[in-house]
Amino acid sequence: FATYLVDLSGASREMTEGFSAIFAAVVLLGVGMWMHQKSLAGRWQAYVKQKLSSALNKRSAIMLFVLSFVTVYREVFETVLFYAALWSEGNGIYLLAGLGSGIAILAIIAVVLLRSSARLPFRQFFAFSSALVAVLAVVLIGKGVAALQKVGFLHITPISM
Repeated sequence: FATYLVDLSGASREMTEGFSAIFAAVVLLGVGMWMHQKSLAGRWQAYVKQKLSSALNKRSAIMLFVLSFVTVYREVFETVLFYAALWSEGNGIYLLAGLGSGIAILAIIAVVLLRSSARLPFRQFFAFSSALVAVLAVVLIGKGVAALQKVGFLHITPISM
């Protein structure tokens, strides 16, 4: 299947990129809405604590594994989907430079927070993150629609100004 996707060219590739970008945007909007709902740290902590205590009360290692896996996998899936959509734009070197810069900045922030014992304001963090995800989703939808228009899947209606 992967070789089929790599071998795509021309209109098929544009169509695949268009649908992938729109799918990524839908997933990002879903994640953004979820993050907005969890912008109160208490709700997120209560959710995780409830699931954790349920797993511990049942002494279920499988339940604990599933909770940990879902919590981490959601983040990884969202990140991989977002980067895959960006990679398909053909800006690989810039994407890698941005990824490296982001990791370096994140490491510096982590060291500062760990040394100063500062706590992140979760409400503001989740509110900002959900707004950023919404903006990125709009950009991805625009790029997806543009790719689908390029191959003629969606029609372009010019507006005279």
